[in-house]
Amino acid sequence: ASSRFIPQMMSRLRSRLAFIQDVADRTRVERHYRRAKPPIAYGAKQAILVEGLWDNPNHWLRLWIFLHAYLKDNRVDVIGVLRSRDNWDNWRKRKSLEALGIRRFVYLDDIDNDDPNRAAAIKSILNGASSAGEMLGLQLPDGLPAYVFFDSVLKIERHPQPKIEGNPAWHAALDELMRFQGRYADVFDRNDVVAVVSSHAWKSEWATLCWTALRRKVPFFYMTAHYDSIRVRRMNSVADYLAPNEHLPYEEFKALPQPVQDSLIERGQAYLADRFSGNSDFIVLRYSVDVSQRTNDRSETFARLGLPADKPLAVIYAHSWFDFPHTQGMTNFTEPLDWIKFTIAAISPLTNVSWAVKPHPCDRWYGAVRMQDFVNELPPHVKIIPDDCDSLAVQQVADALVTIQGSIAIEGAAMGKRVLCADRSMYTDWGFAHTARSREDYADKLGHILELAMPTEEQSRHAMAYAALALAPPPAEARWLRLSCDSRFLEGTLYPEVRDMLSDRTEAVEIEIEKMRQWFKAPFHSYNAWRTIDCFSPTGAALQQ
Repeated sequence: ASSRFIPQMMSRLRSRLAFIQDVADRTRVERHYRRAKPPIAYGAKQAILVEGLWDNPNHWLRLWIFLHAYLKDNRVDVIGVLRSRDNWDNWRKRKSLEALGIRRFVYLDDIDNDDPNRAAAIKSILNGASSAGEMLGLQLPDGLPAYVFFDSVLKIERHPQPKIEGNPAWHAALDELMRFQGRYADVFDRNDVVAVVSSHAWKSEWATLCWTALRRKVPFFYMTAHYDSIRVRRMNSVADYLAPNEHLPYEEFKALPQPVQDSLIERGQAYLADRFSGNSDFIVLRYSVDVSQRTNDRSETFARLGLPADKPLAVIYAHSWFDFPHTQGMTNFTEPLDWIKFTIAAISPLTNVSWAVKPHPCDRWYGAVRMQDFVNELPPHVKIIPDDCDSLAVQQVADALVTIQGSIAIEGAAMGKRVLCADRSMYTDWGFAHTARSREDYADKLGHILELAMPTEEQSRHAMAYAALALAPPPAEARWLRLSCDSRFLEGTLYPEVRDMLSDRTEAVEIEIEKMRQWFKAPFHSYNAWRTIDCFSPTGAALQQ
């Protein structure tokens, strides 16, 4: 017993010291926010809702930047959204919002938890639903897409195919979702809300906020950070919810002046070359790019895959199992595990091609379930790619790439590889990838994978432009604010970074505020994409298209 006592005490001590350090770093950052509060119009009739459900240093920083930018030209009050009045966690979140100058708050748990009408409605909605397909076909209140509820359960359960019959998680999740709907409706009824800003746009507590705003034609700003830069997607209608991530529709790209299009292509090409350098802190790239394992030797790569180098290779890139797979409009499959099982069954007799299955990088980070948990007893011509195998090394030797709707399609098409998407995606309208219209069409395309047309030079260039608009941060000359990945919060490094940023990079922060202020008046719905376009069109000509 004594041999375990000392390690346990040391672990507790380290946790306690980390907690004390976190509080100290948080206090220093919030002291800066309090000295430079956004210009909130306290008591104004109109207000914006600010989501405070997600406790992350980068989220509070982005909110501080957003509020300074928005409130310079809009005289409104600000209302913070919190989950509960109880416990230390919610108290800390309230203190963070108060540091931003927010004085008014609403709480999601301020609603009757035992409403018999809601209980009866839940029973009626779930009655007879016993499969994933039936769950995805449910008719939810206020027209909310059923996949919001479905994907929320996947996330809560941390499982790609949660049991349906006899699983109380479905009832509990729907009860929670409907409580959130009722609470948000009440908040909008009682307040003249003119905008909403949130760190997420899906999972029940965020999705219901977004949907309630859009149903009432209130702009919803989904603000996060991907690939090191701030991303904000402005949604104005429920139609926008079908494409909630930052991007630029193809028709809007074609409407840009040709010099701007050319600059975007060059920017995308440069970014994709740097994407595999190992310089990005974004979690997906941290777990997929390993320069130390990279080789340009085709035979060596095939040896690592356990496949012969003299046969064509198609690589299947998996989706994260439970990270909201329906947000881009997936309809051909119920969830990623349904897709991967269907794919394995379809390719098992296709021995003229070697097939390699690449697990999603986040499988390693979550550590919940792995590809090997569900895919086993593979035929000899199908292999699972080792976790530490560098993504670029595999791409370079592949003859075809397969994904549901991943960013690999953009990378591959830009590289000149044929790409097959199992379902629609944010980039379907750009035309640089083959998209399956149904499960049957997908199986047929897999069977003729080597006969699919390679992207034309123009299509590859379009993939580069799309990469510049949807993946890349703005070019260096845009003087954008670089952020470490939000996941670094778990390592305790973000508050010190934010503190140093606010004290040593004030000019970069001020530029970001001013640029966001300008973007609010621009016709583009995606902030990061606009930042890049703006950089290539300093006269503003492109912004008037």
